[in-house]
Amino acid sequence: MKITQMFAILIIAIIFSCSNNNDIQPSPAASASDVRYVLNEKQVTKKDFNAIKDDNFISVQGFGKDNSIYGFTDEKLFLAWLKDQDGGEELLVKFSLAIELRDYAIKNGIIEEFERTGKIRKDYEVFAKTRQEEVFGRTKTVGIFSYYKGRSCDGDVMTVAGPRPTLGGFNDKISSWKGIGVQTLCSKTFFRGHKHTLRNAGEHADCTDLFDFEDNARSIL
Repeated sequence: MKITQMFAILIIAIIFSCSNNNDIQPSPAASASDVRYVLNEKQVTKKDFNAIKDDNFISVQGFGKDNSIYGFTDEKLFLAWLKDQDGGEELLVKFSLAIELRDYAIKNGIIEEFERTGKIRKDYEVFAKTRQEEVFGRTKTVGIFSYYKGRSCDGDVMTVAGPRPTLGGFNDKISSWKGIGVQTLCSKTFFRGHKHTLRNAGEHADCTDLFDFEDNARSIL
């Protein structure tokens, strides 16, 4: 391992330790009454927003000029909306890559084989690595997050700096997180299912009020 890589890993470990760190400030918490819920570009109640069970549902927080949480049941509508958001280009690149990797897995029987054997086929790994290097470069990431099996950043931890089609021993076991940048939790492997995007999560945040995402994530983009 190169010295620069070792140094980067050491820095990440320091940043994401659960000890108090004055250099990482939590995002200001908005009161429940301040939060707007917007579904397919129309304001709805929190109850109606949380009632969406569509497998293609995408929810996003941390974008826009207010405390709105946005939801979309149409992937194309979401991608079009994202182009107009401050910082949306970063997430748009990640989503576009994830869609490409997801579709490759579906069309080539990768998912069925993984569910049968528990192993990811070599051709998918090569394709995913090649496309990620082409899109992001060999060292650039657009989000580094740590995910914990316990609430309040407690218990076993997994640090993620790029797309993961499966979370291994962390499948359906994430209860809290903290991070820098943007990442998206997916309820199914290979970037499928309901998705919720996290942006600048701050010191730490729990998944208890995160649209059924406590112990319900199987991939990350």
